[in-house]
Amino acid sequence: MGATGSEKLLKMLSGTWNLFLQEGSKDPVKVALDGKINATISGDGEEPAHVAEYEGFDINSVQDIDLEQIEAILSTVLKKTAVADRKWVLTQEESISEEENTLNSAFNNIYAEESENGTLMAVSSFSNDSYIRANPAAGVATLAAKATSDIVCMGGQPIGMFVNTNLDEKGGENSNWIGNHIVTGITAVTDDLEVPIYAGTINNGGNNGHSCEATVGVLGVIEDPEKVIGKGFKRPGDIIYLLGKSEDCISSSEYLNAHVGIENSSSPIINLENDAIVQKELARFIKMGFIKSAASIANGGLITALTEGAVTGSLGYDIMIDDTYRMDAFLFGESQGRVVVSVSKKDSADFEDMLIESSLNHYILLGEVIKDGFLIDEEFIMLTSDAKDLYQGALGTEV
Repeated sequence: MGATGSEKLLKMLSGTWNLFLQEGSKDPVKVALDGKINATISGDGEEPAHVAEYEGFDINSVQDIDLEQIEAILSTVLKKTAVADRKWVLTQEESISEEENTLNSAFNNIYAEESENGTLMAVSSFSNDSYIRANPAAGVATLAAKATSDIVCMGGQPIGMFVNTNLDEKGGENSNWIGNHIVTGITAVTDDLEVPIYAGTINNGGNNGHSCEATVGVLGVIEDPEKVIGKGFKRPGDIIYLLGKSEDCISSSEYLNAHVGIENSSSPIINLENDAIVQKELARFIKMGFIKSAASIANGGLITALTEGAVTGSLGYDIMIDDTYRMDAFLFGESQGRVVVSVSKKDSADFEDMLIESSLNHYILLGEVIKDGFLIDEEFIMLTSDAKDLYQGALGTEV
């Protein structure tokens, strides 16, 4: 892949996603050199008082949900701008052609463009201020793991990472502590996920009054654009699996914020070693031709990933809940290291043999793709068309 194509893509993305390094910030700290962390921040700083408070969040203080509540909660979550379909954003960018926009409708948080030599380049960007505020190290690692997983889900190879962080200049020693922990989190990602960092800054005083903002972008390449895997389900009867370990965790989730009304809590659970295993095995399954669709889990949880697959493919899903976990955590929790995939029914037996032989420690059969609507534990939730209106209309309505 030539550098020219990569630079063209990144220049375009900097305008579309606010991904690249910001101009004019005060004393930015460069955090990348030759793929390795190279940052120095003066002093260790002091841990902000709220961090320990947020870490003390107890999931047992929140009552679990039941099946009858799922429709209302899902409707609320789908209308959140952090969850909503980014396709609307692409329609507002005049520099993006109709062909490119059609390609990118298969994904969310991803922009893809075919390079001059026929490979497909893609950038996945992810941001969540709640994660960073709760735990800067775990939060930025979560953003990076999600962005990396998105590239793998589409059949790509992550080749580089970009990080931009804005701190509150009034935070003083707290800002130093946050900055150092962000560097710690990114270092862990470069080590465990083996994705080099190409560029990034930690800006002190460029955050518009918020305590901390961070965006992580990952650049990936797909050698054969004909083999791109989208998030959309392909046909009724395909079998849906969940790869990776679920957790009884609702921390910093859209569900906890929008439905329960708790804005401040700990960062979602993340285990980068498990993430690495899931991404490695998923890439192998894709190369072997098993995977028909794939979507990583983040904002909005498992049910949002399933809904994205249904809405994008104009189909539905019929799944059963794993009652090992709380219902709200299983459906709406945002713990990392999980991917929803679909496999054709005729390949499902061979795929399950592959799962047994793989290095994955956790995976389950969720259910199957259906023609329309969402069924959970045999309970009808909503029509796909109703979910589509919520999911694809949220950003346009907000703006």
